[in-house]
Order: sequence, then structure tokens, then C-alpha cells
Amino acid sequence: MALSTIKTASIADDAITANKIINDGNLGVRNLIINGAMQVWQRGTSQTTSGGYGADRFWMSNATSASRSTDVPSGFIYSTKLTYSASVMSIGQPIELSATGNSSPMVSGESVTLSFYAKVDSGTEAFTAGINFRDSKFSATNQSSFTAIGGSGFTATTSWQRFTKTYTVPSVNGTNVLAGLEIGNIDKDFYITGVQLEVGETATPFEHRIFGDELQRCMRYYEKSHLDCQYFMNGSSGAQVQRQTNYFQVQKRASATLTQTVDHADGSATVGNVGGNIDGITHSFSGSDNQRVAFSWTADAEL
Repeated sequence: MALSTIKTASIADDAITANKIINDGNLGVRNLIINGAMQVWQRGTSQTTSGGYGADRFWMSNATSASRSTDVPSGFIYSTKLTYSASVMSIGQPIELSATGNSSPMVSGESVTLSFYAKVDSGTEAFTAGINFRDSKFSATNQSSFTAIGGSGFTATTSWQRFTKTYTVPSVNGTNVLAGLEIGNIDKDFYITGVQLEVGETATPFEHRIFGDELQRCMRYYEKSHLDCQYFMNGSSGAQVQRQTNYFQVQKRASATLTQTVDHADGSATVGNVGGNIDGITHSFSGSDNQRVAFSWTADAEL
């Protein structure tokens, strides 16, 4: 009986210790980066426009392309490959602050730690990683830079490595809306995945999130209709104008930039948009009775 009591107490103590580690440590939702494992590619699997997005939430600069690759370290499915042309390349993510001028949970004077996996196609490559509070992702106006402890440089080889760097958080400016991560000064074909930024001085194991969770996070900033939307004219004969609102799956960060593509239109039928907000997009249709329009749309609310 005494033996049983001792054993039960030990199990209870272990459970308390485990819960304390979970609650006090870095387990749970801790990665400030969205889509760090490069799972979500709503815009397609290759991006060729400098400043545009390849994998959701990751912009690239000066690469011939940012494309989805299955060359990955153990435990991952996809990476982003930056194909070098003639200019120094960068890849980064604008991390939305909790509110303008409020950087919580990043606190001035305390630490955050960046980690990621990277490699190059040949030889070795020196590159850098920096973080800045900014008013917009490509502007240094009102910028406040994080201090990289031990310098901001890394050297990639042809083998996957996990790189880590700890930064001291600066004071955020009252107009800042984001913390811009930029991994740059790259001039060789470059692969990256498993990007994580977390509060504290320690790089914990990469936080793998399920695809549906990551997609929902991405759609706060960008969403597309994956199937054709269809609209049938109805009512009295002759020319007419009608409207329909399509609601987003995820409320947007801000009113989105809206685009739409007509895939099929009967006769004189056309589709336009009369604007939208953070909740949805309103389309306008014109044409004659019983005409059909098939179309797709995108909503972009990136920082």
C-alpha cells in the first residue's frame, strides 16, 4: 500500500513538472513567423516578380524566381528555392505588430531568437539576417533596428544546417506597424525552410503547425477563390445590373486590394466589383436574362 502511494505521488509530481515546463517554457504556439515551413502557396509554386510573394507571407527580392522545392531537411516537406540571376537576393516576412506602436510580445531590451534551415547549390555562401521595426516593409522611415548578438552573418554550405541568432529588441516607434525580417546578401542559388522567430534567448525545436491552421493565418493577408464563382442573371428581360457579395473565409487585416478574372461569360455578360471591406467583396454583374458569368477573385491585404 505504501509502495503504491509512493508511486502515485511520483507520477503526480512528474505531471506537475511536465505542466510547469509546458507553461513556463517555449512549447505551444510560439513562432511569430507565419508559414515558416513553406506549406502554403496560394499564389502558385513559382514567383518571378521582385518584391512579390512566393510561399505565402514570404516576399523575395532580385531572384530570377522564388519557387517551391522538395529539397528539404529531415522533418519538412517544402522549402523555398531562390534562383540567382545577377543581383544580390533577399527573402523576408513582415511580422504584424499587435497594434501600431505596440510590439507585444516582443519587449524592448529583451531577447528574441531567429532560427531557420538553409543551404546553397554549390560551394559556400556568406549571408545576413536582420530585423527592423518599420512603418512599411520596404521603407526605412522611422526604422528601429534589432541588435544581433555576435553579429548578423552566417555561412551556408551544400548541406542543410540549422542557423540560429539571438537579437535584442529595440524600442518600437509609435508609427511602426511591423517587424521586418530580411535574410539577404545572397548571390548563389539558395534554399530555406523552417523559419522561426520566438521570444527568449533559446532556439526551440521548430513549431510544426497543421496545414489548415497555417492556411487560416495566411488568409488574414491574402485569399483567393479556388473554384470558379458563378452568377446567373435573372429578372426582367433586357439589360440589367445586379450585385452579389462573397464573404471571405477569414477576416482581413485591412480592406483588401481586389482583383477578379472572368473565365467564362455568356453573350454580353460582364462582372466588376464595387469594392469591399475586411469581411468580403461585392461584385456587380451586367447582362441579359439567363446569361452566366464564371469568374475567380483574389483579395490582398498584405502589410
